[in-house]
Amino acid sequence: MGSTSTKIAALFLFAIAAAGHSHATEHPLVQLEGLGLRFEVKVSQSAKVEPATSSEPYPTLKIESAGDEEDVVVQAKGKSGKVLWSQSFGYNSSAANHVSVQSSTTLDAVIVHHHGYKWDWTRVLLLVARTKEKTGDVKVTPYQPDALLKTLEKHRQFRAGTKYIIAPLGFSGDRVKFECIPIAPDGAAHPFNQDHTQWFTIEAELDAHRNVIPVRVVPAVEANSEDQNK
Repeated sequence: MGSTSTKIAALFLFAIAAAGHSHATEHPLVQLEGLGLRFEVKVSQSAKVEPATSSEPYPTLKIESAGDEEDVVVQAKGKSGKVLWSQSFGYNSSAANHVSVQSSTTLDAVIVHHHGYKWDWTRVLLLVARTKEKTGDVKVTPYQPDALLKTLEKHRQFRAGTKYIIAPLGFSGDRVKFECIPIAPDGAAHPFNQDHTQWFTIEAELDAHRNVIPVRVVPAVEANSEDQNK
């Protein structure tokens, strides 16, 4: 009898804990009037969320949580308040996590950055298209950068068999820059290959239908030199 009561009590406490964890709070990150989008970060009520220091180049929120099951969710809402895009980025408990939104002055596109700890980061390029919705809501489509791998493989310095992570890096005028980072062999101390001669930058344009058109592939060493000389 006592054993049954103990089990019931344990289940009751577990249900309370689960219910408490399920409650999430939405924190405003940035409103992009020109695109008709409002970005928010959704985390548990117990998480500490505050604007990052002014040294950050883009609107950024800093998230700290003691919970091992914390999950950082970023969502974009339209003029109607409807969620048009949402993604879970998890949470790296080794350090405060940061979420930022980088917008372009010339392109209908946004890059969402999530940084956990050291090389634990994710960047997502969102393509925004106008619609005829009476609500004024736009269409938000995440771009899959792996589609650029075929372009990278054609470069004369590409080494066959090398695996890459390709992620949006930023905007430059009317172009989107993508970072191409080689993955290190199994067992390496660092997840990325530290031979920077194998790192590349791909510059791409967006056509009228929001297709990503690669126009230039540059070794990262050369790309960094160009940026410094501007």
